[in-house]
Amino acid sequence: MRKELKDFNWHVYGLSLSDYEYTFQIVTEVIRDRQKQLQQKIDTLEVFDGDGNLIDLSTGESDEAIDDIAYYNYIENLYLWHFGLWRLQGVFEGILRQEFFHQEKLSGLKSKLDFVKKLNYRISKSDYEEILEWGKLRNALSHHPPE
Repeated sequence: MRKELKDFNWHVYGLSLSDYEYTFQIVTEVIRDRQKQLQQKIDTLEVFDGDGNLIDLSTGESDEAIDDIAYYNYIENLYLWHFGLWRLQGVFEGILRQEFFHQEKLSGLKSKLDFVKKLNYRISKSDYEEILEWGKLRNALSHHPPE
């Protein structure tokens, strides 16, 4: 699989804002659909006691099982946001490279932003810092992901 991904012709049309929007759309749609599936799971859930008897969900005795299902759905949705963030930053950095420095090999988001600034493009201090904070979050998720 690695060879196929590595050899694939990724750069046919170039990246654009639509790639950014599409990534966000995919993640939000998948999470929305997962929320619907979660409700369906809960609506059809059967919980049994230690003796194998079906527990009536309206009694509250099954709340722990429902909480577990909802918790793991929440964690899995966070994973999807992590993947989305990685892709969003990749698209962002790819657009920077495509538009501002085709040949230069710059490592890290900060060096790329600084290069763009050296070309006399303006990035407000607050935007610059906000972009770097997103980069730090992405790096944290990449190098020490949550359990």
